[in-house]
Amino acid sequence: MASGGGLHGTFSYSDTDIARIGNLFEGSEEFFATPSLTGCRRKYEAQNKRCVELKLHGLTLTEYLRLQRIPRGLRVNLQPTLFAHNEEFKIKFAGIINKCSLDIIALNIEFIQQEIKNLEMQLSTTENILKSSLQDEEFIQIKNKTEAMLEKFKGEVSRVKKQKFDRDATDYERGTVYNWSYQAHNRERYRRDSHRSRERTQPNFMDNDNPTPPAPFLDGGDKEKEQGEVANVGGEIHGGTRERRQQPRWMRRNK
Repeated sequence: MASGGGLHGTFSYSDTDIARIGNLFEGSEEFFATPSLTGCRRKYEAQNKRCVELKLHGLTLTEYLRLQRIPRGLRVNLQPTLFAHNEEFKIKFAGIINKCSLDIIALNIEFIQQEIKNLEMQLSTTENILKSSLQDEEFIQIKNKTEAMLEKFKGEVSRVKKQKFDRDATDYERGTVYNWSYQAHNRERYRRDSHRSRERTQPNFMDNDNPTPPAPFLDGGDKEKEQGEVANVGGEIHGGTRERRQQPRWMRRNK
């Protein structure tokens, strides 16, 4: 459908035109449904890696749940404010958010197990496609290569998870699971120490027999300087130092 002329006109296809044009070319479309071997191999590796990762993650969370510990990534980021210095309140507050985190861990474990089952079904389908598309030797070669890659990947993931597990264990040993549980105490102790330090370093002039408060630093000692000045003919003594007056030039010539 067109209107106007030249570059200033408009044009559009109707639904009927689109349906007609869509039937201009006919032929087999089966090659679109045939998966590429490169894509299948990449999917096979990705699905295997994902399966290994989920199994290690589920195993790690299960150990956290057994020990009743919470990894840093699943700790509730809330802190008491109204009764932040009440120990009983803080203990109950920590118990509530601990229960929340442990329930979240259990929820993750449950759904990780479901995801692994679904992923293993997808992996089986991908593996069957590769078997039917490749020679036996080619498939065995790809499978061996994938298993070697997975063994290395499993070692890397296990190492990272072990480091985080040990880090979280240290948090529980030191009592630093939640920042607010020890930062408030440290701030209070810092305030007390700072106050005591100021009391020790502040001078007490009332302890002396003749209290003399220090002169303001802007005075510059002008009064003491004036008292130490002694007038003298031919010069002045300021604080014990003689200064000679410069005589006029005509008097020096007449000497």
